[in-house]
Amino acid sequence: MKCFRINFNKLLKVTLLDKENLVPPSEHITRYTTEYILYMVTKGELLLKLNGEDIRLEPGDIFIFDKGDFQAPTKATRCEYYYLHFEAESIETLELTEEQYKDKIKEKSKKCNLADFHGNESYENCYGLIRQKYTVNNKSEWDYYVGIFEKNKLTFESRNPLRRMEITFSVYSLFFKMEEQGLEKHRKAYYTVRKIADYIEKNFAMPITGSDIENRFFVSFDYANRMFDKYMNCSIIKYRNLVRINHAKNRLSNTDMPICLIAEQTGFESLQYFSRLFKKSEGITPSDYRKKIRSLEIYADK
Repeated sequence: MKCFRINFNKLLKVTLLDKENLVPPSEHITRYTTEYILYMVTKGELLLKLNGEDIRLEPGDIFIFDKGDFQAPTKATRCEYYYLHFEAESIETLELTEEQYKDKIKEKSKKCNLADFHGNESYENCYGLIRQKYTVNNKSEWDYYVGIFEKNKLTFESRNPLRRMEITFSVYSLFFKMEEQGLEKHRKAYYTVRKIADYIEKNFAMPITGSDIENRFFVSFDYANRMFDKYMNCSIIKYRNLVRINHAKNRLSNTDMPICLIAEQTGFESLQYFSRLFKKSEGITPSDYRKKIRSLEIYADK
């Protein structure tokens, strides 16, 4: 299975984005593609040869053509489809099995969810791993995709730099939505985990217990913990502590607040417990961490 790894830290350039309606005897053009092209079929069918092999695209199909692919029509057919032409500095083509693809998506999700949201680490996971072909059966998802195309067609106003960036980021959201389908069979469990993680992130300073999770999300704590470990690579309590430590690191770096007060404000019941967990996570004590950050700032100012 062909996939594309698209680095979203490098600006993706959208050159064409619109809708086509083929009516026989008109047919698709024959060409070598000079950029990446995505088709999303809404009506009819599109019959093509791709590098000499027959492909058939029907309503609900989304297909990405690689740069340098050879396209040729096999038959003039009635077909309505959206098209997106794009280029980027960093796109890698991969051959993966379905299992390998899903494993990579899950691993990326774990890294995203465990990244320090105050630092550059979060940007290391700003990439999409997109299968060459998708078939969308869910109406709400399909409407979402159609909405992106309808709202972002290139027009004269697209010469405006801000509008151009808006279009590019809409395409990023399209790719992220497509990538989510890699977890389709596990979606309910994954979203339960994500809701628990969101709850922890918003309420990190409050006591969060197993009973609290069970009462709020109507799942047993054992099940929630197993799913959390599967998708986040850590337990719920460990994730809670990680979120608290990340907030503590932010306060240590950007304020002169006493460490005992930081421990209290980030949800730790005692300074000793906070210091022990902090050192286990970061390898140094909170006070040494603050000194290290301040010394780096002084060095940078010289």
